[in-house]
Amino acid sequence: MTKNCRFIISFFLLFWFAFSLKASAQVRLREIRSHSELDKTRIVVEIDTLSRYSARKTSYDTLLLSIPELKSTLSQNLWTVSDGLVQNISYSKSKIIIKLDKSAGDYHVYSLRSPARIVIDISRKTAGDETEQSSSVFLKTVVLDAGHGGKDAGAVGPTGLTEKTVTLDIAKRVKEILEKQGVNVILTRDEDAFVSLQRRVAIANSSDVELFLSIHCNAAFSSRATGFESYFLSPATDDLARAVEAVENSVIAFEPNSSNKNKEFLALLADLKYTEYRKESKMFAEMIQSKLDGTFSTPNRGVKSALFYVLRGLEAPAVLVEIGFISNPSEEKLLRSYRHRQTLAENLAESIFQFKKAFDISSGFTQ
Repeated sequence: MTKNCRFIISFFLLFWFAFSLKASAQVRLREIRSHSELDKTRIVVEIDTLSRYSARKTSYDTLLLSIPELKSTLSQNLWTVSDGLVQNISYSKSKIIIKLDKSAGDYHVYSLRSPARIVIDISRKTAGDETEQSSSVFLKTVVLDAGHGGKDAGAVGPTGLTEKTVTLDIAKRVKEILEKQGVNVILTRDEDAFVSLQRRVAIANSSDVELFLSIHCNAAFSSRATGFESYFLSPATDDLARAVEAVENSVIAFEPNSSNKNKEFLALLADLKYTEYRKESKMFAEMIQSKLDGTFSTPNRGVKSALFYVLRGLEAPAVLVEIGFISNPSEEKLLRSYRHRQTLAENLAESIFQFKKAFDISSGFTQ
């Protein structure tokens, strides 16, 4: 066999292998079916393999199920239901679009195996739901804090991606989603600018805030560290939490008179072991972790506590989320992806809505 022949065969084998990898990454839509009951409609989206997904309402009458890399070979892209809760279901560009009727209320989404499928249960709106919808179904004001900024780049990935760039982009995406649902959103920064920790808290407390979310990227000495975790304000739970606390709090060095402020912060933090919003913050952190865990294959590092300066003195439930390790080459590559950032934003927004619903049901009390 000549060298040219071997080269051609090797080229085609390499091409076939690359094509196979790409094809295997795809998720194929096998079937969409629905079952109508008196007070509930169940929609089953059957796929060939379980994959990450996210679901959210994009308007009062549209529920969007996003499954990255979803492809359909079905002969139809529209399924009519017309049962009083769901008008129709359609497929378009990796998304399942569910048009809801006025009687549709809450929804619940989960996945099952054997066969792989995603199930959406849509319940009928009750009188209580109608009252809530007419008064204030959504949060009034949410403050989104994009970590770092300006002269404080935050963590830097192996190829130079900065934490400040990723967090601002995701914060803006979450803001867009929330505002479409009628939520008033305030960003502690909306550009690549340095904002002191003290100023971030002041912005939140002067805005009649109901919820505060600080978005960060994690980093570690080991490039193998991976996963996501959420923090609420309380003394650090372990050595790793203390390490993250030290890194995120190091931004105080960029602020004037940092030594005096450091002493002031530490004195205040000592009195915040059990804050008024500690339980609510922990509940919100758990919701974020659960939502991300249902979407991403990276490790769920759990809910932890630490004494972050940026959560100090906030007059509302507050959580700091580390969305991934920018120091990990694979996660840095994901964090560069606009699709991955959008999916992260959708999950964070959905967690905020879930928290609002739970808080309303309990009339503002947690157990």
